[in-house]
Formats: sequence, structure tokens, C-alpha cells
Amino acid sequence: MIMVVAKTEGVEKEILSKIKEELVEYMKKSVRGLVGLCFLSYNGEADSVPNDKPELLYGTPHYNEIIFGRTFRVSPGAFLQIHIDMC
Repeated sequence: MIMVVAKTEGVEKEILSKIKEELVEYMKKSVRGLVGLCFLSYNGEADSVPNDKPELLYGTPHYNEIIFGRTFRVSPGAFLQIHIDMC
């Protein structure tokens, strides 16, 4: 699952739509095992955490991660320690 957050203020809707289409095609070719791709338009302060629901551009809105025999459903807004031993 990949989440792309971008400042879109001042970008025309048609141009933004084309950028999203190209982003999907690029990620599908470049990321092996891509489960989902989400996009969040955020025009707030750089050090704040966006609270909006992301737009699903490709795939599923979550994936399952198995850690020590337990299955966790991970959504785009979740924080998951990628170092499983640390998790």
C-alpha cells in the first residue's frame, strides 16, 4: 500500500486527474506486489498531520500484515513499523 500526499492548491482539476492517471501507471510498473495506491490532497501546514480520507486510485483500500501469527488489517492512514522485529 502506498500513500501519496501532495499539495494541489492551484492545480487545475483536469491536470490533477492526468497526474493521478500517470502516477497509477508508473507505480503499477515500478512497484512489485503493489496492493493499493491512495492519494491525499493536502494544502495545510507542512508539519501537521492530514485527517482527510484518501482517494483510492488503484487496488484495495487496505492490506493484511501477519506479525507473529496474528493478522492485522492495515489502512492507508495507519502507522505500521516496517521493521517487523521491532514491531
